Amino acid sequence: MKQRILHAISIICILLLLAISSNAQNGASSAYTTFGVGRIESASTIKYQGMGGVGVALPTYYSINTLNPASLGSVEGEQMLIDLGIRSSFTTYEHNTESGNGLSGGLNNISLAFRSGKRLVTSFNIVQYSSIGYNVASSDYIEGTSTQIAKNYEGNGGLNKVAMSNALVLGKNLSLGLELSYIFGKLIKQENYASSIIGGELNVQYSDFLQQVCLQAGFQYKIPVGQSNLFVGAVYSPEIDFKTSREVETSSSSGAGIYEDLDREPYNIPMGYGAGLGWIDEHGIKIGFDYKFQNWAGVDYTNNLSEYKDSHRFSGGVEYQSRKSRRVNPFTWRLGGYYEDSYLEVKGKSLLDRGITAGIGVPMRSPHSYLNISINYGQRGTASNSLITENYYGMSVSMSILEAWFRKRKFD
Repeated sequence: MKQRILHAISIICILLLLAISSNAQNGASSAYTTFGVGRIESASTIKYQGMGGVGVALPTYYSINTLNPASLGSVEGEQMLIDLGIRSSFTTYEHNTESGNGLSGGLNNISLAFRSGKRLVTSFNIVQYSSIGYNVASSDYIEGTSTQIAKNYEGNGGLNKVAMSNALVLGKNLSLGLELSYIFGKLIKQENYASSIIGGELNVQYSDFLQQVCLQAGFQYKIPVGQSNLFVGAVYSPEIDFKTSREVETSSSSGAGIYEDLDREPYNIPMGYGAGLGWIDEHGIKIGFDYKFQNWAGVDYTNNLSEYKDSHRFSGGVEYQSRKSRRVNPFTWRLGGYYEDSYLEVKGKSLLDRGITAGIGVPMRSPHSYLNISINYGQRGTASNSLITENYYGMSVSMSILEAWFRKRKFD
């Protein structure tokens, strides 16, 4: 058993390096990621993304749920759960009379869960926490002159999250969870200026290095209702105040230089909490509803284009399991949707994000192991006030594998 655990840890270390490399090269594709740490990615695995991203109250039975550390309490004694997911997204843009598109993708998650004690379940997760990816061009007149200066803003990079979660099982129906994570990464923002008045081009690149240790706590409670079960869950995350360092690189026709900027931009993620309801009946139907809140109104960094306000997200989803067979695992079908009044207010307009999702779980040869495929369509932003409307189409794939790694061998 120890050899298998060491083997699993070795695989996760290798995949961690691949994840960091993948996420560094494949950021978001959205002009709205210019603000703060960029777009905060969905924390859920691919299976639950097909259900609108719900999961605060849904237990981890045969597929890892990363939205609530307390969900691990349902992992059985002989199970080793592994979940590997990748994602992709195609985005189209509309801004006044202009349009464009962009493609992004990368690793979604690497997750491993197992029972580490009689009442304790442990998991390790590697996920992308946030991503930046934009290229915006504009031009302005220099004040007091008729000379134009061309501006181009580019950004890429993002933050990665490595987490260890533990769930403590109290009785038959209650589990408490705690997640300890380390969030780190590099955010690159580049400004390019071109004008005859400055003698050609001026390029300035800001590289911000962020890191911090974070916590999340949660609980889940099961209420038996006949042959079905009602689940109640909640999560809480305290404020994250990132430790930062900044490197500035400049280049122009007169020369180049690299130096450390002591006047660093502060980066914070505010306190947040979520609550959810889940329902699983004896026929294999699973239903979930989530609400999430973050106190972005308390964040202090603003600019001339945007302000930060509290965010509210509502999501719901359903999973249906086809008729069971003795020979093969059943197919599962998923449908969901979400609506988010995000933390950004640009030019007096709230940035809304809404979409629908669907998914399928294709059974694999191993019992309770699945190939999960999720798709989604969503719209972000608005065309009013000369802003940008983004329509995005996503597809994600994962393997959820169940292995009986801890089963005792019998000898004749």
